[in-house]
Parts: sequence; structure tokens; C-alpha cells
Amino acid sequence: QAVIASLLDDATAAPLDFTTNSQGLRPLMATAASPLLVSNNGNVLASISIAAGGRAIGYGKDLLGQLATASGGNQAQLPLFTRGFTWLVTGQAQASLPATVRVATQNYDFKQVASFVARLGGKAEDLKCNLANPANTCWQNADIMVFGQGTPASGGLTDLVSGYLQSGKSVLYLHNNWNGAAGDSQVLQAMGMRLGDYPGNYFAPADGVQIGS
Repeated sequence: QAVIASLLDDATAAPLDFTTNSQGLRPLMATAASPLLVSNNGNVLASISIAAGGRAIGYGKDLLGQLATASGGNQAQLPLFTRGFTWLVTGQAQASLPATVRVATQNYDFKQVASFVARLGGKAEDLKCNLANPANTCWQNADIMVFGQGTPASGGLTDLVSGYLQSGKSVLYLHNNWNGAAGDSQVLQAMGMRLGDYPGNYFAPADGVQIGS
């Protein structure tokens, strides 16, 4: 709760619309993670966790992709998302990003991360890691690991991501539509989180995907 409090301020309750092309993304259990963004009707849209020893945030919509440029949707969420991203990278929500943020991506476009970091005044370095391959070693150099939807499922994927977190690494997960897959669930399980049931928010009312009015 102290971590969440450090992310919030009086302007946190900014409007948000994930649209129905999204997923709920909630804690597996109260001891595993905490809700970060909750819609008007109580649908958890994003969650945050430190349970595995590292830092993790998961979003049921690709909010980073929207905020990578000033023309994307949900711009009112930029201050909170910036503090969350900074917390993932540095451990402090109110800190400054390092001049170069070393990024490892899996099933997510590095260029989106680079654009967002540039918007914050920094530079992103692409480590070109295959994070789903247990033989990779470049993960050790990452300031943040970004997983997108569609990471290939495997028998050891949850343990692999858990190992990253237990080593003190930070993981950001970004979903991009109403569907889901086994690999997504395996990554999120390591983060102490889970997607909503099929078909996500596809049939959700407006209050299920929006914050504010």
C-alpha cells in the first residue's frame, strides 16, 4: 500500500477509457498484488505487485503505446503512468530516470518504449533479449522488461519470469485487446496477476472500462 500511495496524488483520478477492446487485469489474490486502476463499476483494469521481490505492473490495455506520443488516447493518465514507469525503473516513483534506460522486450515493439522514454526526456537502449528463452543472459542488464500480448507459452515460462522478479528485476505487462492466451497468463501468474475471463471486456458496459465521466 505504501508503494501505491507513492504513485498517487490529487490529480490521480484522471479520466480513462480502455474501450471494450481490452481485458480486466486483477490480482490473483490479495497477498499477490493490488489493484492500480479500477473502473467506475469496480472492474480492475491494472494491477501492481512487489510480492515476488521485484517490481511489476500489468495493464489490460496498451497504455504505454497510447502515451508514447502526445496524440494517443488517455493522455490524462500520463502523470500516473510516468510515476509507475519510473518506479519500475528506479524503485522510486518521484525519481528521475537514468539518462539511458536499458530495455528488454518480449512480444512488444521496442520503438514504442523508446518513444515514451524520449517523451520523458531520456533515451532507451534496446537489449534485444529473447526473454522467453531461459538460456538468455542479457536480462541481467535490463532496467525494465516489457512483455506484450502473445508471449509463447512453455512449461517453464512462469518460473522464468518469477526468477527475473526474484532477482530484483522489474516487469511491465501490456495487453492489447479483449482476447488472451496461455503465455499471457503464465507471465501474469509470475507477477501475481490474472486476466479477466473470456472474452475480456468485449461485452462490458461503459462503466466497466472507464474511470471518471
